[in-house]
Amino acid sequence: MSEPFVFLSYAREDKHYVDEVYKRLKNVGLTPWMDKPPDPFGHEGIPFGVDWEAYVGRKLREASRVLAFLSSRSVEKTGFVQREYRLALSLLAERPTGQQWLIPVRLDDCQPPGHRVDGVSLDQLNWYDLTSDAKLPHLIAYLREVLLPTDLLTGEHFALIHSSWRAAKHDARFNQRVYRFDVLLDGAAALLDRVESVTYLLPPAWPTSPVTVVDRRSAFGLKELAWADVLVRAKVRVKDQETAIPMSAFVRLTDAGQRLVR
Repeated sequence: MSEPFVFLSYAREDKHYVDEVYKRLKNVGLTPWMDKPPDPFGHEGIPFGVDWEAYVGRKLREASRVLAFLSSRSVEKTGFVQREYRLALSLLAERPTGQQWLIPVRLDDCQPPGHRVDGVSLDQLNWYDLTSDAKLPHLIAYLREVLLPTDLLTGEHFALIHSSWRAAKHDARFNQRVYRFDVLLDGAAALLDRVESVTYLLPPAWPTSPVTVVDRRSAFGLKELAWADVLVRAKVRVKDQETAIPMSAFVRLTDAGQRLVR
């Protein structure tokens, strides 16, 4: 990811309106992304020949903000847009509490869908009403404030992403339930270059806590063994910033041991 961008999630029936939002965001210096952008930006969507579903999932994970456009057409529609909503909710659960990453945007007087992922649903998030063009400037002003370049880095510029899977070897300490988890610091390459170290704070009983990582090549990644779900906290040290950036990620370990990140 080279710079912060806004992921636009929408149903095909609403594309004509989302196209206009995309162009307005472009006009004010923001970087929107959608699978099939309007002309003359068509080349900025999904590249030819790639696995489109995997590519959309990666762009959703990397997005700085996600606008989930909702209408009476999209909330009742079956298909990929519903999977996209659920994926966005699952990624929201990995981010620090209170981070305004996923923003439902109502295009008409519809009720946001209530399907719940990790205890979160779209209808419990504070949505933005975009039922008239006159309301769009307020949304644009918010996105400009939080996404355009600034010298001071905060938790809004980074995310802790994780994966977990069943470890290949047996360890008697864990009653044959051995898992490996990774936690990586994610963000734009130019911003990661300013990071000096990441100190991970694991649960109090963890024998190796805290752990400070300075290796930029591994995305300041942490690799550990675990036997239950854990909350990982981190302090990100940035060059020329006196105060460390606090972050956290909940690492969910399951019997399936799915590999979630690179």
